Amino acid sequence: MSPGLFGTFEYRVDEKGRVPLPPRWRHEFRGEFYLTVAAEKCVTGYSSAEWDKVIADLGKDPIPDEITRQVKRQMLADAYSAELDSQGRVVLSPTVREHAGIGDTVVVVGQDNYFEVWNPELWRAEKTAAREKASENIEKMKTQRRQ
Repeated sequence: MSPGLFGTFEYRVDEKGRVPLPPRWRHEFRGEFYLTVAAEKCVTGYSSAEWDKVIADLGKDPIPDEITRQVKRQMLADAYSAELDSQGRVVLSPTVREHAGIGDTVVVVGQDNYFEVWNPELWRAEKTAAREKASENIEKMKTQRRQ
């Protein structure tokens, strides 16, 4: 089993909205992969295999409830397929850049089976909030797993 996507990397966004992916991740994103907006103010990227799992999970219920419909709208309305160029860059569409408040720099963050692209200021705030809640969140996860 290969290690997942991990680490935090800061990159410049070029005039065409292109951002490089970390070199050690690029083999995971050969060919087509998928980008979309996240519930948080960031962009998420999934390999084709991971995207298929996301879509399958969202489609499990033949008559989805309101929450599932809203999540599907959030994720799928702005989703698009992408490919890396010869320099390992991906184009962030204007829609996802606007959603995430992305300007001329980004932070690319590995999340094991997907990655996130953040505005650096928003990432710092998110990381601080996550650290402040770390113990509480770990306990909540343990409780959920026991159920």
